[in-house]
Amino acid sequence: MSVMLHHLKRMPHYANIIASALRFRFHLRQYRGNPLILVDRFGGMGDVISCFPLLSAIRAKYPKAYIVFRTTSALIELPSLSGYVDEVVEDERCDEVPRSIRVRDIDLNSFDFHFAPQHTTDPGVTQKDRLSHIVDAFCNQYDLVPASRQPHIALPETYRVRLSNEIHAVRTGSGPIIFIHCGPSWPVKEWAPSAWAELTRRFHSELDATVIQVGADWHYDARYDAVPRIPGAIHWIGSLTVTETAAAVAGADLLVGIDSGLLHIAGAVGTPSIGLFGPTSPHFHLPLETESVAVHSNVSCLGCHHLPKPLHWKTSCPQEIACMRELQVEWALDASRSMLQKHQKMREEF
Repeated sequence: MSVMLHHLKRMPHYANIIASALRFRFHLRQYRGNPLILVDRFGGMGDVISCFPLLSAIRAKYPKAYIVFRTTSALIELPSLSGYVDEVVEDERCDEVPRSIRVRDIDLNSFDFHFAPQHTTDPGVTQKDRLSHIVDAFCNQYDLVPASRQPHIALPETYRVRLSNEIHAVRTGSGPIIFIHCGPSWPVKEWAPSAWAELTRRFHSELDATVIQVGADWHYDARYDAVPRIPGAIHWIGSLTVTETAAAVAGADLLVGIDSGLLHIAGAVGTPSIGLFGPTSPHFHLPLETESVAVHSNVSCLGCHHLPKPLHWKTSCPQEIACMRELQVEWALDASRSMLQKHQKMREEF
């Protein structure tokens, strides 16, 4: 026993996993008579949110099931916001710890989601036709059809009210509330800080907007990278929990961001968004039912991540990341202005 305690003290990560396993089993005792479903999804925020429609389909098919969602500690809040999960279990997927320590002797159905885009080199097939949306890619793996393909976040009303009040407390103009998300992500998906600074300046001067920068200084690939604080933006970086971030985005008029989890959050809370895309395809990631527009350059290698052999390595590419480097501020500004005008007109009509 003393040897075991010694090792646990030396390896607190292992201790946390074992403790999580024990809690997991304790909670399951009273559900032995009903189906148990274990859902695994790791990666980033968008990866988890894109499971929500399938979670709704699983709940519809197994209404009495006890659904356990397993993900990383960074996203531990997120699965419960789907409204379909009974338990969330933290699991960093450490290869040295056998998975059986958490599920041994438990009879369960297991759903482990992975990407399944269709690859083809046929030049006659467009990228839009070649790719399944990430939501559909997950659903197709288990032949389940959700009532809605758009993920939805069930936000507590107290969060909505509090974050709405905080947004209005920092308002700097009479125009729209615009959230921006600059990263971090794979470096090949990020846009130059100078471009963000110019876009923010134009939002202020031309739209009298309040610009709030959200996000964190970390990425799920275990990369810590302090995000450039954009001049002219109010900085809420690293100051909000996942639930608070969702509530804050729900109170915005528009989100402008790179391909990341914040675009998925905007879609899930019903906030219009402008996505800035380069190596990845908007056909695979943009919200399905919430208003969203992709802005991208016209380089020939656009969306190369979805080719059988991507041209980039997350950090660099042989084209010097031309897809993001050539994306113009004016394009993002025009798309933002059009989206805001459209929704202003809709509000006036109703």
